[in-house]
Amino acid sequence: MNAVAISLLLGSALGVSLQATAADFPPVCPPDFTPIQADPPRLPAKLHNEFQGYAVVAYTVSALGVVEDPRIIASNWQPVGHRSTEAFGYNSAVRDSVAKWVFPERSGSCTVESRVEINYSDS
Repeated sequence: MNAVAISLLLGSALGVSLQATAADFPPVCPPDFTPIQADPPRLPAKLHNEFQGYAVVAYTVSALGVVEDPRIIASNWQPVGHRSTEAFGYNSAVRDSVAKWVFPERSGSCTVESRVEINYSDS
């Protein structure tokens, strides 16, 4: 089995090398694996209808169907309002929403990437 080497540089002279194999990471969930409960992101009133777009969230689903370690890996927000120039709070709203999703139980954990969209007509 091929190992993936991860090197960490601590300070200028101390190097630490860690070895990880594919078995150390959960497999990718099947394409048809969907949440049984997935509430949409809730935006604070002051952000309502300012931007539309999407965020891609990567996370692990535990064997019990619980989302673990959601993180934004990409996003694209376009302004639709006239007040804001930065989509502050949108990625957080998406990440917080995905953290509450519930999936069916399965025999082991798996990893997922989901694209979550917020459209002007939806928000």
